[in-house]
Amino acid sequence: MTDRPLNLLRRLFGARAIVVERATPEALVLRYGRTQTLFDRATSQILQNDKLVGILSSVERIELHRPSNQEGTVNWFVTVHLSGARQVEVGQVTDTTDASSIGARIATVTGRPVVVNS
Repeated sequence: MTDRPLNLLRRLFGARAIVVERATPEALVLRYGRTQTLFDRATSQILQNDKLVGILSSVERIELHRPSNQEGTVNWFVTVHLSGARQVEVGQVTDTTDASSIGARIATVTGRPVVVNS
């Protein structure tokens, strides 16, 4: 059974989700809305919508954070921090468990720690 109807209901009620499109030992593909982020071990590249945004060796940490001034539905932002103060925004989720799961998947591919700032 597919979870597409459930995802549609979540979106209608303001829930946000990062979808795991593919997770293998070689690559992790995540989708947030129209943005697809690929972490590719074979090429050591991080691509968003087929554009190079970083390399795996430049990843410093994966950050899960939520704005302190947020009203309404809580959103957790999943951000990959690269050397040189660069960032790759992967997306937002409304569930703490989803944020942790996505962060852990990225950490597995990159070998870098997950940091939670709430």
